[in-house]
Amino acid sequence: MERNIMWTPWSEPGLEHLRLLQQDAEVLADSIIVGVSNRMPFRLQYEITCDSNWNFKELSLTLLSSNPKSVKIRADGQGRWSTHTSDPVPLLEGCMDVDISATPFTNTLPIRRLELRPGQSA
Repeated sequence: MERNIMWTPWSEPGLEHLRLLQQDAEVLADSIIVGVSNRMPFRLQYEITCDSNWNFKELSLTLLSSNPKSVKIRADGQGRWSTHTSDPVPLLEGCMDVDISATPFTNTLPIRRLELRPGQSA
């Protein structure tokens, strides 16, 4: 399954274009966000990889600017995180998901993984 999804934020100008590809073994999301935060425009590109059960595996995120900043992290599905160079990230120990505040997509990960129905919470 492949889907292209676009969102606009409620509070400030912006737009996100997300390409979601769900295959047998994994879910791939790749997106670009253009928006405004604290009166400053920004551009953000991210890629998220999950297994077929929507367990987070990997994030690559780049803030596109004159001085680009990137983050690449991985998780083992057991709450242990590392950088792309395999250095541990103890600050994230026990976390299961990522949350990128500029996109509603990252809320989808626990909803899908936990198979929540409308009105349910966990």
